[in-house]
Amino acid sequence: MPVLMPALMLALMLMVQTSVQANDMELERWYLGAGFGAAKVESEAEMKTSIQGLLGYTLEQEVLAGWSGSSLAMEVGLQSVSEVGRAGVWFTPLMNLPLSREIDMFGRVGVELGQESTLVAGIGVAHKIERNMAVRLEYVLRQGMGALQFNLIVHPWSRPY
Repeated sequence: MPVLMPALMLALMLMVQTSVQANDMELERWYLGAGFGAAKVESEAEMKTSIQGLLGYTLEQEVLAGWSGSSLAMEVGLQSVSEVGRAGVWFTPLMNLPLSREIDMFGRVGVELGQESTLVAGIGVAHKIERNMAVRLEYVLRQGMGALQFNLIVHPWSRPY
């Protein structure tokens, strides 16, 4: 646990530095998320409950030529599977690809720092339920664990999701 706070601070500083370098620190690009899920830990026979919170920043819109609405974001979050004492701070870029006006597909690859530092990879879908709100369903793989996560994403400063 002692590494979690410095790792979170480092990830936040990297996100801020990236956005400042781009000379584009717009408040409406920030978003928050929270959720829960079911995690399968290798060493456990039963599924365990996981919870997470996240902070994200949309770096770029229209990142793929010819794919209107595609975007690249950076996310930092904390996931905990307290039943087995596993927690970690993760930091990933997130590529978002719209499939329709209301449904997006996304993927991520990054790192998680915690008791076991590991690579993180995930893929999922998001459903835009309001102008600045969406729900995500995502499958995330980490060393020794896979989790199906359900998250609520909110753009509190009114940027449409």
